[in-house]
Amino acid sequence: MHYVKIHIGDLRAGTCNMSRQKRWLYIDMILEYYDKESPLPLDIEILCDSIGADVETERAAVESVLRTKFIKCEDGFHNLRCDKEIAEYRKNASQNRVNGMSGGRPKKPIGFPSGYERDTIRSEEHTSELQSH
Repeated sequence: MHYVKIHIGDLRAGTCNMSRQKRWLYIDMILEYYDKESPLPLDIEILCDSIGADVETERAAVESVLRTKFIKCEDGFHNLRCDKEIAEYRKNASQNRVNGMSGGRPKKPIGFPSGYERDTIRSEEHTSELQSH
């Protein structure tokens, strides 16, 4: 994913009970999830290295956040909100590919619409002026 919407109210509501350290690590974990478009790795060392959690207190905070905000599965730590956003992103990207292969969005007309002639309108106006006199 190249960008992600951050729902400030949801983020605040979901992290109001966290310390600043855990909140920032959580945000880093979410951004890693979106960047890779896949669950976080099961190997805590790899995860901590990828988000820059290099001191013991940060690593303990990462494990705490994983327990409360992620679901451990066979393929990694999942976050339901991230999974939903990634699925929507992929759906839109797929539709955009289909549209692109069929020529993309229709081109907007430039200038006068087809069949529209300036001279035709002028001559019609001129003809109606002559007939009224």
